[in-house]
Amino acid sequence: MKIKAKLYISQFFLLGIIAVVAGIGVYYLNLVADYTAIILKDNYRSIDYMRKVNKQVDELQGKFERGVLTVAEFESRSEELLTLVNSQKANITETGEKTLTETLGDEVADYLSLISGGFSGPIRDSNELWVSVNKIKTLTETIFLLNEETILTKSENAKKKSEQVIVYMIIIGASGITFGLIFFLGLPNYIVNPIKLFTKSIKEISVGNYAVQIPFEGEDELGNLAKSIRKMVVKLKEYEKSNFSKLIREQKRLAMIVNEMNEAILVTDEKKNIILCNELLLDLIHLDRQQVEGKHIQEIARINNLVDNITEDLFVPYLEGEEAQISPVRIVKGGKERIFKKEILKLSGSDEPNGPKTLMGHLVILTDITEFSEKDQAKLKFMSTLSHELKTPLAAIQLSTNLLENPKFGTLTDDQSELIQTIKSNEERIKRMVNEVLDISQINQGYININTEPFFIADSLSDSILGLDLFLKEKNIQLNRQIPENLPPITGDYHKSVWIFNNLISNAIRYSPANSQITITAKQESRRVKVEITDQGPGISFQNQERIFEHFVKLDQSSENGTGLGLAISKEFMEAMGGNIGVNSVLGKGATFWLSFKIA
Repeated sequence: MKIKAKLYISQFFLLGIIAVVAGIGVYYLNLVADYTAIILKDNYRSIDYMRKVNKQVDELQGKFERGVLTVAEFESRSEELLTLVNSQKANITETGEKTLTETLGDEVADYLSLISGGFSGPIRDSNELWVSVNKIKTLTETIFLLNEETILTKSENAKKKSEQVIVYMIIIGASGITFGLIFFLGLPNYIVNPIKLFTKSIKEISVGNYAVQIPFEGEDELGNLAKSIRKMVVKLKEYEKSNFSKLIREQKRLAMIVNEMNEAILVTDEKKNIILCNELLLDLIHLDRQQVEGKHIQEIARINNLVDNITEDLFVPYLEGEEAQISPVRIVKGGKERIFKKEILKLSGSDEPNGPKTLMGHLVILTDITEFSEKDQAKLKFMSTLSHELKTPLAAIQLSTNLLENPKFGTLTDDQSELIQTIKSNEERIKRMVNEVLDISQINQGYININTEPFFIADSLSDSILGLDLFLKEKNIQLNRQIPENLPPITGDYHKSVWIFNNLISNAIRYSPANSQITITAKQESRRVKVEITDQGPGISFQNQERIFEHFVKLDQSSENGTGLGLAISKEFMEAMGGNIGVNSVLGKGATFWLSFKIA
């Protein structure tokens, strides 16, 4: 039987109990009401008739004795008196009441005859009338007491009947409530208990306990649900069995891939427990796989300083959006110190589709950059040596041109003066390139001398523009400066900021078309001052906006000006001063270089 049908039957049963209790209650209440009505009908009326008979007799006797009774009034009262006696004759209900009523009728008739005779002549015996009245009153009193006693008796019977009805109603009501409670309490348990059993079983199944039993049989919806769950368990067992070996193969394949990589790999879960590492990492830290995998990082770090050095950045809290500063790791391998670049990646994911992502672990990658570092050092050393070597001939060229321009050594022709100016221009260009190479060489070796002091942006910009007027006039470029007077002072190296502004404005002039405009704006943003230099040049593509800050990158290879180091040096100087530099640009719509300085 379906659960729906069982619910309907139980509800109908409860309604039936309510209907039976209500019907029995109505029946007994009507029975008591009818019994009470009988008392009023059969006995109370007889008592009322006897009172009225006595009243009529007393009034009739009083008026007759006073001599004020007229024939017409006598006839009227006689008729009323006989009517009351006849009504009593029609309302006889008790044993002996009939004889008394008939005798009362005879006595009333004799009494009325005596009074009637008094109108035609004197009454033979005056006491005869009072004897008749006393007989009437004695009979009415007897009938009155008979009905009154009957009323009391019937009232007691009615009370007993009411008490019986109350007992019957309590028994029937308690029985109905009992049956109702049995159904009311039993029916939810009938439905809820299997659901609890199913919930508990499904929780066990969800954690992989497929041996759970569901001891529930039936042909209703719950029984069908139990059968479906058992079928699901069988299917899950088959699915797990078919995919377990596949998962093992995939895990082994992943481990083989990780082991074949040239980088040292370490993978942790969200609790910093090591779950995977390759042979290269084990070779570096001189530990076996059994000593590492499954252990917490700090547990290994306590006995291995190298592991502590490799994983220390995992425990450094960084603010959201803050870039982690991770230093290379130096490890002695094969009797030689090698340099490894360290990368730490957060592994984030969600257990549910489109659910919120949570931290699921970390990936630590160590890449051997020893050869690149050595080549870079060799390159920097070569450039530094070359730059120093070039300074001597450059000084000689500068001295020679100065001597040639001295009038003491003779007058030069126009062609000779033009050649000397060309030599000086190229000498200045080579000197600038040599200085930039020396700067970048020092920066890469960690030598950046920063003299931090407070100063105003307006002063630094004014000094950076000195010497650029000739270039601005040559291309008829307007320089629009929008520098508020209420800007707070910033902190940094004044001379390096002048060099940075000069470099950016020179680039803007170089790439701006003739008869255009360069705009310089400054504004305060929280605890920083932001400066923007906007030109109307060809713009920079999105792909190249990061590359232009790298060493020796020149987007215009046809240009003979510059070495491609100016922006790289500017970036190094800004970061050394605690600031930032960047560019916003769209091809064909100019470029905006921005700098952010700390407020003093």
